[in-house]
Amino acid sequence: MMIGAGAVSSRAVQFGILAISGLLVAGCSSPSSDTGGGSRLGNLLAFNTSTPKEVVVGQAAVYCPPVSVQPGTAAFTLYERGQEGNIMAVTNQANFGELARECADVGGQNAIRVGISGRLIQGPKGTVGNTVPIPVRFVVLDPDDKPVATRVTRLQTAIPPGQSGVSFTHVEEFGGLPGGPQGMRGYSVRVGFETAASSR
Repeated sequence: MMIGAGAVSSRAVQFGILAISGLLVAGCSSPSSDTGGGSRLGNLLAFNTSTPKEVVVGQAAVYCPPVSVQPGTAAFTLYERGQEGNIMAVTNQANFGELARECADVGGQNAIRVGISGRLIQGPKGTVGNTVPIPVRFVVLDPDDKPVATRVTRLQTAIPPGQSGVSFTHVEEFGGLPGGPQGMRGYSVRVGFETAASSR
């Protein structure tokens, strides 16, 4: 079935607006955080904010380090092979939404659960129904900005037929992290898409 030029042009313009919005989000230091209990991440984590705070777990106050997006890794873009960098050849693009974390003291060591939400949108050259692996890197940094834990998780996400995008959420857990009287003060957590641009 042939698609009229007007339909293709309209779709391209719509994606262009979405892509520009994504770049604006990528330019921020970190995504917005919802501190209310009704957010998507609020249903996954009992405590959801990206700012430092002491969290009471049992009788102990556990310091929970801040979480933010690693600069330059806020967007994940897939292009048609050989067309990298061409906005009109984008098949899919993913961006972060909210970040959240909660911490616990487990026998003198720390455990952190990091929650993320985001959205995958279809580009001008995208097709719905295909599973898109979205690689997200999680890194825990010590006070000297040295990684003490790192992990890459590939989220399998697909846009349902009849829709131009889909939201996704994920919670990553780290255990056995350094503890002590100061807990994890000075530590930080960074998340980011493993590759800023790719092809398929």
